[in-house]
Order: sequence, then C-alpha cells, then structure tokens
Amino acid sequence: MAVELTKSFDHTVLGGLLIFQPDANSNVSTGITGNASGELFVCKIDNTANSGAVYVKLVDANAASPGTTNPDWIFHAAGGATVSYAIPLGAPYSTGLSLWAVTGAESTGGNSAVDPTNDVIVRIVAS
Repeated sequence: MAVELTKSFDHTVLGGLLIFQPDANSNVSTGITGNASGELFVCKIDNTANSGAVYVKLVDANAASPGTTNPDWIFHAAGGATVSYAIPLGAPYSTGLSLWAVTGAESTGGNSAVDPTNDVIVRIVAS
C-alpha cells in the first residue's frame, strides 16, 4: 500500500502534513512530504504486529538505500509496542523526507536493510 499524504491549508495548523504509511519496511517511501522543505514534528510508530524491535529511519532526501544511506533521524519501537516521538519546536528538513523501517539500529551496514516480519504503521506530522 502506498503512503498517504493529507495536506491542511489552515494557517492555524502547526503541522499541516499528515503522513500515513501502513506498511513501512526496507522498501523506501520517497518524497513522503511532497519533496519540499518543512519541519518534522511527530513520528508515531505502531509495531504491535512484531515481536522484535524496529527502527524507523528518515532522511532529508528524495531517495535512500537501506544499509547504505545515513538517516538523519532513527526512531526505535520495541516489539509489541506503539510509541510516539514529539519534536515540539520542529526539526527542519530542506529537500523532503524519505522513510523506511528495518530491524537494525545501525545507520549503515549490519542488518540495517532487514525487513520487519510484519507491517509497521507509521504516522508523521510535518509542515
């Protein structure tokens, strides 16, 4: 299933981009913020379908290669857990975000390109 991007043009909304990736894995979802600059505010990871930990990785780029690309952010979710990471002041990105989820914490090499056994659901709030 493809990544879903919802845009809000309400000027009172801090993070007007709501990104929903229902099956994050080592297949990189590119340009999830519409290939534009903005700020990252929230990353929520639902890893309840897996018994092992996963790492959601984001890079400020329109393309990435798991196991090779150094991510700008790495978010951990324990097996069987749902976690949320909030960045209240926002973390800026300049090109747009690409996302993938794998079982390895490493920024490169190792098992950084191994898929989770089951679906990992990722929700992101950005501007």
